[in-house]
Amino acid sequence: MTNCKYCLIPNRQLTTTDYFEKMVLWRQYVKENLFEFKGGDSSLENFEDEISREDKFAYYHYFKCNCGKIIRSGISIRSSVPILEYIDKLPT
Repeated sequence: MTNCKYCLIPNRQLTTTDYFEKMVLWRQYVKENLFEFKGGDSSLENFEDEISREDKFAYYHYFKCNCGKIIRSGISIRSSVPILEYIDKLPT
């Protein structure tokens, strides 16, 4: 697959700021039909509120870009290093 400007993930250590900026951007891409939200541990509309309640240790969300790439995002309430990564397939 080629590089895509919509699902580009920074190639460096990520911060929580990176995570929240990408999640807000990708939520907009879902509204614009550039991404498909494939599911996760909370709704996409209010993921910030759900994460701030700390009901779970980790939160994961899955997206599929129109270019075909599948992305997993994840954040732990006890870590400052989030996950933004391409995966080969969605979990079953």
